[in-house]
Amino acid sequence: MIALQSERRQRAKSTRGDYLANATLATHEGSTPQLRQRQSDKGPVACSGPQRGSRPHGRWRSPSDMWCCGGFCLAFFGRTMSQKLHTGTRLEHGTQSLCIQLPAAHLPPLSLFSTMQHQNELVYRVFARYYRAFFQKRKHFKNQSLALKELLEVTRMPQNARILDAACGTADVLDHLYGHGYRNLFGIDGCHEMLAEAASLQAFGSLSLVRCRWQDVDTYFSSHGQFDLIFMLGLSLSHVKREEIPGFVKKMKSGLRQDGVFAFDMRKWIYDQNGVLVEPNRPIGVWRQLGTILIEGQKHRAEDHCVYDSEGYQKVTYRFKTGITKNADFVENVVSFCIFDTQDVRRWLEDAGLAEMTFHRSQHWPQLMVFARSRQ
Repeated sequence: MIALQSERRQRAKSTRGDYLANATLATHEGSTPQLRQRQSDKGPVACSGPQRGSRPHGRWRSPSDMWCCGGFCLAFFGRTMSQKLHTGTRLEHGTQSLCIQLPAAHLPPLSLFSTMQHQNELVYRVFARYYRAFFQKRKHFKNQSLALKELLEVTRMPQNARILDAACGTADVLDHLYGHGYRNLFGIDGCHEMLAEAASLQAFGSLSLVRCRWQDVDTYFSSHGQFDLIFMLGLSLSHVKREEIPGFVKKMKSGLRQDGVFAFDMRKWIYDQNGVLVEPNRPIGVWRQLGTILIEGQKHRAEDHCVYDSEGYQKVTYRFKTGITKNADFVENVVSFCIFDTQDVRRWLEDAGLAEMTFHRSQHWPQLMVFARSRQ
């Protein structure tokens, strides 16, 4: 089985690049921010300073500000968003290529880019404004909490159990758990803007919410103790780089009490005809319409776009257009998801010392639920 997976992944390296033909994201190699200049039919692409550039030609209709690092980018389109973002440089580009430069004075600490989770953290700073409205309309929080309640019943978790959401975001799932009678609820998230959205929750005063990046979770466990359940939903584990997942799972295990449970969800990936793991029934390289959300009386149209890279990651671009006109301003960001299968998961959990692994298909949540116990 392991040899077959290795062969499939090797073939995937040579085929995934084909899926990037229609990608709208810009990347550079490595984790250190640097200038990357790519060639177009018209010669090198010019990158200007923070002054306004001329209106570009190509697939984007207006100049854009970008943050780009390690496989993701944030793009702010239109006058409104450009006025709000004053870090980064003005970008001018040709028809087929981009050039990104981030001034050193405006860069976050270099450690911020050490894992994919930190890259996605920047994405969620922008996404926080749309996050709750978008996922509430799609009933994600309600369905996640119902799936989690199933897990709590299967594992016979008492209502006085200490429960940690290790990627709580806006803490809506914890709010739902509070409504089901659970009281010892804790949440951590690396994005301050996401946690700030939790202030409007009914249970906010009863929740212990802390801004904590995953690489600092050891310090969090030292100050807050161990838990009966640590969970991560919304495909949060997929935000960690593949090579860092084994160490991350061991950190989660260290935060569990005896017989404590670590739980997360994962996509139900399938192998396509090329031996590449992909999301079933997900169109590649085309924009998918996700409906309209209302924020502060303003309508925003949501859509997404999926591609796969050669390193085993799914890149999903989420775009929110302000208003319903054809040329409406919009903001978009790219979220990276590490692709792994159940054999990878079994190996990571076993290496971390977790036992009694269960793969559960919930009637409420489309992703595959995974949980295992700590046997110290």
